[in-house]
Formats: sequence, C-alpha cells, structure tokens
Amino acid sequence: SAPHAALANGTAVQGFELQSRRADGTVFPASLTSRLIEFQGEMAVISGVLDLTDQKRAEAEIARQREALRRSEQRFRTIAEAHPVPVLIVRRADRRVLYASQPFLELMRVTPQRVHSLTSADLFARDEESAYVAAALHAGQVVETHEITACRSDGSVFPAAITARPVE
Repeated sequence: SAPHAALANGTAVQGFELQSRRADGTVFPASLTSRLIEFQGEMAVISGVLDLTDQKRAEAEIARQREALRRSEQRFRTIAEAHPVPVLIVRRADRRVLYASQPFLELMRVTPQRVHSLTSADLFARDEESAYVAAALHAGQVVETHEITACRSDGSVFPAAITARPVE
C-alpha cells in the first residue's frame, strides 16, 4: 500500500485517508499519519489516526447546501428571466448590482458585463431620489411604485416607477 511504500523509503505519511475499524467493528473514515522513528535503538513506526466522521458529515452537508442553493438560484433565474418586467438585485452593503434581468438590460441599454460595474445610485438621474430610496431600504421599508427619473449609461434619462424591498 502507499503508506507502507512511503515508510519503506523513509518518507513520512501525512493525512492518508482510509476506512478504519473501531473496536466495536464499525467502520469510519480516518486520516493516517505515520513516520519512522528510532525507539530503543531500533527503527519503529509511530502513527496517529484521526476520525474524520464529523468532517466528512460536515463536507456532505456543505455539498448538499451548495446543491440546494444552486437549484434555488436556477429556479429564481428561470422565473426572473421569464418575467417581462425589469428585475434588479443590488447588494445592500455597497449597492453594487448583483443581478439584472434581460428586460432591465434592454431598458437601461447596458451590457451584462457593464451592469455589474454599476451601483444602484448610477441608475438615478437625481441624487435626492437615489438617497430617498436608499434610506427607505436601509430602514427596512418597502418602496412601492415610486416615481423617479432614471439615467441610462449613455446619459439619457426617462421617467420610471420603481418598487424595491430589502431582502435578507
């Protein structure tokens, strides 16, 4: 086996994963670390075995949660992309655009690459309108059909009504 070959060559074995057996006969995932030492004038092997059961369980849970998140994001994307109304998701901390639907891109005449360099403030023609919406959302309030003057990346402006809500 790989650990025996490594020890025969005088190399330490570090973190070799294997299935080990407890005294009661149950099998568990383990990590083996071994090295050659001199003990009472003779060469000997000192080893340690680490039970990886909790780590493997946690890794499996993380993988399950990642897959659930991926499926949830895919469901959201399918719904958002099928919806004709422009949809925008912005990170609260810095107001950076995280997601923009195709109708939003078309309305704002912006490319998918460019939209991610924008903040929500860039979409308002008037600073006071941007500040009002930001303050309302920061306070946890819903902004319903609020009229603003929107600004496209080419500088053109147009009247718009927005609805926005904070999402945790």
